[in-house]
Amino acid sequence: MERYLPSYEILVHEVAQLPEQRLVGGGMALVAFVLFKYGRSPEILERLSEFFSDLERAWEKGGLPTLKQVLTYLHQVAPTLQRDDLGALVRPLGDKAEALAMTLEQKLVEEGRKQGRQEGWQAGRQEGRQEGRREGRQEGKIAIARKLLDRGHPAAEVAELTGLD
Repeated sequence: MERYLPSYEILVHEVAQLPEQRLVGGGMALVAFVLFKYGRSPEILERLSEFFSDLERAWEKGGLPTLKQVLTYLHQVAPTLQRDDLGALVRPLGDKAEALAMTLEQKLVEEGRKQGRQEGWQAGRQEGRQEGRREGRQEGKIAIARKLLDRGHPAAEVAELTGLD
């Protein structure tokens, strides 16, 4: 029975550690290897421009969806890239490619704004709760102080017991 069971060996390669000569293939496969190897590196745009003919072939075969994958990956792994850098990279591919880069950038910026607003709203809510608790404790101390004063306790003793000045 054992001879009928499949036997697999899983190979995992850290593409970023491979020498550039080992990056083989063409078109989108090579573009993907370059993205994996240099995606987090400050030299990613320079490296991609070296493989521009492969990016161009991937663009010709896959069109906007393929380019969108490349640009989305770049935005996620290299957030320091500037909008103009990506526009310059894809500009030779034509107006549609450049428009895609700008549209994607705008979408990601808007998502970042929404996330920032949400985080700010949550922080504001938390801060508001804390402020409300502080005010509530203060009001409670004042109410207790009034009762103690109404019952004839000396002001110094009331201040000491409630922590009010």
